[in-house]
Amino acid sequence: MHAPIAEPWRAGRSLAAELRAILMIARKEWTIFRRYPSWVIAMFIWPVLLPLGYIFTARALGGPDGAAVASFQRIAGTSDYVSFIVLGSVMWMWLNMTLWDVGMYLRNEQMHGTLESNWLCPTWRVSIMLGGALTKMLISVVFIFVGLLEFRLLLGVNVLYGNFGPALLAFLLTIPIIHGIGIAFASLVLRFKEANAMVFLVRGIVMIFCGITFPVAILPGWMQSVAAVLPGAPFVAYRDGRLMLEDVPLHEMAQAHGTPLYVYSKAAMLAALAAYQRGLAGRNALICYALKANSTLAVLKVFADAGCGFDIVSGGELERALAAGGAPGKIVFSGIGKTRAEIRRALDVGIRCFNVESLAELDVISEVAQACGQTARISIRVNPNVDARTHPYISTGLKGNKFGIAHEHALAAYQHAARLPGLQVVGIDCHIGSQITEVAPYLEAMDRVLDLVATIEAAGIAIHHIDLGGGLGIDYAGETPPAADALWPALLARLDARGYGDRALMIEPGRSLVGNAGVCLTEVLYLKPGEQKNFCIVDAAMNDLPRPAMYQAYHAIVPLEAAGAQQEPQVYDVVGPICESGDWLGRERSLAVAAGDLLAVLSTGAYCSSMGSTYNTRPRPAELLVDGAAAHLIRARESVSDIYRSERLVPTKA
Repeated sequence: MHAPIAEPWRAGRSLAAELRAILMIARKEWTIFRRYPSWVIAMFIWPVLLPLGYIFTARALGGPDGAAVASFQRIAGTSDYVSFIVLGSVMWMWLNMTLWDVGMYLRNEQMHGTLESNWLCPTWRVSIMLGGALTKMLISVVFIFVGLLEFRLLLGVNVLYGNFGPALLAFLLTIPIIHGIGIAFASLVLRFKEANAMVFLVRGIVMIFCGITFPVAILPGWMQSVAAVLPGAPFVAYRDGRLMLEDVPLHEMAQAHGTPLYVYSKAAMLAALAAYQRGLAGRNALICYALKANSTLAVLKVFADAGCGFDIVSGGELERALAAGGAPGKIVFSGIGKTRAEIRRALDVGIRCFNVESLAELDVISEVAQACGQTARISIRVNPNVDARTHPYISTGLKGNKFGIAHEHALAAYQHAARLPGLQVVGIDCHIGSQITEVAPYLEAMDRVLDLVATIEAAGIAIHHIDLGGGLGIDYAGETPPAADALWPALLARLDARGYGDRALMIEPGRSLVGNAGVCLTEVLYLKPGEQKNFCIVDAAMNDLPRPAMYQAYHAIVPLEAAGAQQEPQVYDVVGPICESGDWLGRERSLAVAAGDLLAVLSTGAYCSSMGSTYNTRPRPAELLVDGAAAHLIRARESVSDIYRSERLVPTKA
């Protein structure tokens, strides 16, 4: 092989010279663009043409308040189809435009015979590509804002909903990503020449699999797995057409243990925990797993062995934590309704502290501690009145919620606690909600808590630790919550900037540690066509998996055999056998299934089995813990006799 030709004249070029070269090339492309007025005219017309067909079709089928709108609401989580289409179409056109204009830049130079001469210019080739892309990038940015402005003026559609700042930031971060794709695409065009075919192929794939004109949830199960990485990946994934959890084929688990069946990935739990550990590295921090998310003993032991503490909300959870090997000195007792017996038991075993939620509770803990001859370490949970931007049922930090002591009354509560015998104030606690997908609510809550710390300590009461709760969300249906190792550096930076970086920290994650580590396996019992909708009746029900019935929660539902069913896909409501209309697991799901097929309900590691019941005298499912290629039974399937074993009949009178 010949050595590459050296280009010594380029090595000594300054950054300023390269910037001038980039600008010169960009100016050339701008000159070419404005010589063709048809392109400028198209820029103002094209953004509104593509979406109109979809919008008018939707209105024709369902009307503004019709069944089609209701169906879309169930699938996409919003009834605003117009905004969905506008934003999706504009972004798709932007990507299409970028692929074409940036990708074709080098091909056009090649076709006009100028590429080689440009390549030989005394400047970096990267500068040539950036210069060619710069004008295209600026034009495409103008194109985006023209499209959004036109829809605002013509149809009254405002896709930003007042969140202009965050939207602009997200847009600015997207610019280099999309144009980087365009530059990469340009190299492919040079190699394969057939630019038109490549553009048509790529944009067709994007149109189908990226949820631009319809939610990804409407796709057949196997297509959903192509459109987006399955929630729980890489631990949940298809291999050779079969759904796997780590290295265990899930269909084998269903055959061996029956359905409904919960299966959890140990590696997924530890990977989620590792993200928190990375984010908190070098800090005096205790991670207390929120037991209520999933309280199965073997799951608790995974976290106990990893050095975690536990956040508990009942005497029963205390006993579970201890049974799983949890250290009492790492247990935090939260909850608004602790009984005297629970408080006494917690003091006896020596828990780390109580998170107190009312003045009345302070008085009771003081009484019990005195009676036991002990000192109860307490932290007061403050309600900061911060909107976590989550489902109302799992929002806990607003004035209307039952949790905590109002921010404006917190100082008085701390002063009251400091006067009570048998109590030692050690910290402050805040928890604003669950399934939080943004950083901003955490930062707002932290600022309000730190304001209080300053006020409380100015009153002479020391705060030794700051407990910022949990609540970080997971990906159920395409949500993009911040990763724990990205969230916590941002929060710690704010903590440091406020001068509290030396304080001990506690956090109480639950869902984010176990949610995507679990799947619920279920068998299709019957397919029932209806006048208005079709029903896929499975053997899992709301007693096994209550989140959809309680919160209208979305869980992805996919077949265990990606290519198994030979039936044509149909849209079904996936429902259980319980005699309640609210007994459903998924609405409007496109599935190719037959009776006897096996399905997996994904992201069911949190608030599923732990919230289960025996309603309709249905025994609770078995549970497995997967560790690599091994699957361990960690909860035996309940029997009917187990359900009523503690019940007693009244003797019949003679």
